[in-house]
Amino acid sequence: MTEPIRFRNHISIVAEQTWRNLVFLAFILIGGFARPLADMASAVSDMSDIGWSPALAAAAAVLFLLLLYIGWRILVWSRTYISVQDNTLVIERNTLNRSKHTIGISNISNINTEQNLFEMLLGTCKLKLDTNSLSTANKTDVMIVLKKKDAEAFRTYLLSFLEEENIETGEDNEAGYSEEYVSRAQAGDIVAHGFFSINLFSILVLAGCLTGAAAGIHELIEDGFSGRGIVSLLISCLLLVSMSASAFWDVIKGFIRYYDFRVFRKNDKLYIRYGLLKKSSYTIPVHKIHALKLNQTLAARIAGRYMAEIVNVGMGDDEGEKNSFLLLYCKQDQLQKSLRKLLPEYADDLTFSFSRQPKSVWIAWICPLLLYLGILAAAFASAWFWLPGFRFWATAALILGILLAPLILFLRYQTAGMKLQPDFLLTSSGYCRRSILMVPIHQIQFVEMIQNPLARFTGIQKGQIHLLASALNQVHTIPYCPEPAFARIREMLLHSKEFSEYTGRSK
Repeated sequence: MTEPIRFRNHISIVAEQTWRNLVFLAFILIGGFARPLADMASAVSDMSDIGWSPALAAAAAVLFLLLLYIGWRILVWSRTYISVQDNTLVIERNTLNRSKHTIGISNISNINTEQNLFEMLLGTCKLKLDTNSLSTANKTDVMIVLKKKDAEAFRTYLLSFLEEENIETGEDNEAGYSEEYVSRAQAGDIVAHGFFSINLFSILVLAGCLTGAAAGIHELIEDGFSGRGIVSLLISCLLLVSMSASAFWDVIKGFIRYYDFRVFRKNDKLYIRYGLLKKSSYTIPVHKIHALKLNQTLAARIAGRYMAEIVNVGMGDDEGEKNSFLLLYCKQDQLQKSLRKLLPEYADDLTFSFSRQPKSVWIAWICPLLLYLGILAAAFASAWFWLPGFRFWATAALILGILLAPLILFLRYQTAGMKLQPDFLLTSSGYCRRSILMVPIHQIQFVEMIQNPLARFTGIQKGQIHLLASALNQVHTIPYCPEPAFARIREMLLHSKEFSEYTGRSK
């Protein structure tokens, strides 16, 4: 029986939670009071028109609520404890609503650390723990804020329960590793990754925001730089900045977010580290990786580059981790070389050639195509009769929709495919983008078969496989294939090593 450990989060967690909520509240206030502020600015020349007493009362009320909220957060912090005893992690909160969250340490799938600029200044660090649980796969199970030294010590302590052999008391770094087991990105690699990971939709959002700002400036010039127009322009620009901030970050993050990106392996664990403005570190047991995923944007497909991502509980569950992965965009030969050293369990059976969907798939697609055209025709008829002023645009949308349908199906046909290896199922999917999934048969939770009447007539079917992972990676599509292929998948699933061991024990 181990000696119990009991502690609290670092007090800085109160400041982080308060700041995050204050920013959210500020955006709400800006959106709700933008027009009244503009009206007040137009009357600023007559100070008697502004009711200062109600304004001061409102400010005092806001300040009181802010202090009340800060006091509540401090109370929650002081009454929340984390403890470790008998190989279990317990988070206990003793406020008005008492709660106790108990986690078996052996069920932990990931131990990740994160440090933003505020935490770098204070010398603190977030410790984020995830468990193999489908009910909590889309969020971090436990987040602990400690001094960086204490966080590293607690992380090492938890790892000692997960390793087959007790780790030594030395620091967990790259010292002593052979360079062949370390993949470190250079500046050129990060720039190339940033280019190939750019999202076209984010660029369109940025272009729309810049167009809106330009229109506002043009209107201000026509109004002769009136005081009301200047205030309205400033408020509009602030709103545009808040709308475009996410799109702007989505465009540039690939260039700066993965500074000093490195991944290495020690025994049964992968270690991924990167970051400049926010440092992130992942520790992933290899046996808890449920699939390997290779992604390609349109630009990456043209250039023949791939990005490798591992699928398990804890990778990609939070908003800031949706683009966390194993290897940056690189050429196929470099990808295979790195995977053989970092993840040889998958590298030997990885292939880039797939059996394309049978040609009879075009018959099976008639049903969804007719449904799509019916919805398109109904929308066009509604616009034609009820919105006569938009008949031109409705006609243009109808023509565009009809032309896009066969193009999308053709791209799908060229991209989608499947291949069965002795212990793996590999699928390829996408349209302009491409995603290759490589999943061990024993990691599949269950398989779902989908077959419409025409597919049944032609003897083909498609399906879905369900994995234990975050919401974005839980369900994956198996493209149309002959019915015997699905029978083979079911047979492989029933005779997989882990399934056989489980049924043997149950007997």
